[in-house]
Amino acid sequence: MRILGENIDKLCSLEWRLEGTTRGIIEPFRLAAVEKAGGPVTLRAAERIFAEVKKGDVVILTTGAFDSRYLPFGETDGPPGIAALARILSYGLGAKPLIFTEREASGPIEACLRAADLMVREFKDMVDIPYAATVDIYPPGDEAGKAKAAEIVEKFKPKAVIAAEKIGPNRKGIPHTATGKPSFAPFARIEHLFHLARKQKVLTIGIGDNGNEIGYGTIADAVRKYNPYGEVCQCECKGGIADTTIVDIIIPANVSNWGAYGIEACLAALIKEPNMMHGPDMEKRMIEASVMAGACDGSFGRLTLSVDGTSMKYHMSFVHVLQAIVQNWFKVRKRDF
Repeated sequence: MRILGENIDKLCSLEWRLEGTTRGIIEPFRLAAVEKAGGPVTLRAAERIFAEVKKGDVVILTTGAFDSRYLPFGETDGPPGIAALARILSYGLGAKPLIFTEREASGPIEACLRAADLMVREFKDMVDIPYAATVDIYPPGDEAGKAKAAEIVEKFKPKAVIAAEKIGPNRKGIPHTATGKPSFAPFARIEHLFHLARKQKVLTIGIGDNGNEIGYGTIADAVRKYNPYGEVCQCECKGGIADTTIVDIIIPANVSNWGAYGIEACLAALIKEPNMMHGPDMEKRMIEASVMAGACDGSFGRLTLSVDGTSMKYHMSFVHVLQAIVQNWFKVRKRDF
């Protein structure tokens, strides 16, 4: 399994970045994360989920990187990854996925869940309904964020809390974009949920691609060293973009969706159901659904069928290769010579 996890890690961190974006950062991030986790991070995350999440348990997921000027309904990185994770949590473990996000970003997430063959239902209706997920709103503001975190932990008693492509605060408490500028949006301060979950020994996982996302506080030194804006940002605060939220496992990926798919792949292997992974056709459906619901490519700020500057067809190819890695793991070669 370690060999499988190492190869999935490497695939998820393979850089395909555009000129003008942060190149050369994901591999050092990955190495720092692996050192912290004591092994392949996608596998470590999947192993913890597999051990701690049972049928009927609630898993909290969050995503939604949006900007009221350029990404008013969020971006195409995040919602497909969270939908794929929600799907295998529901189909594979019988868990109850509950996704929290800002109101503005909820449409593309719901669309991706439906594209992933999950019904979107109110939480009260999920008790007796399989293959479903709930999307709920996390309020903006620091004090509201703290209060909502306490309410969620008390009411739902989650077994895991997972973020993918969810911007977190820097050491000055200010969330930043990947370009080193302060985020222009009324963000949900959902980092408070991660702080509280860790205090109560609930599994916490972060997935991100630049170092400004929730979970990168776990390897903040690497972010400050390798990201051009990690130490000093482009705004007056000069506090850098490095997130300060510490989690049990941080998963660096070239695209945040890929990190989520890496966990999905490792869970499929642990469940011994490789066909439970989503495939290229579902990847296409999720990206199309998110764009039709208003999500933009975060690199272009446009309603294009792409994620982080890379065409949908290449993301479909990525999923196909990831499927092959897991499916071949279970095939036995029969020698005829």
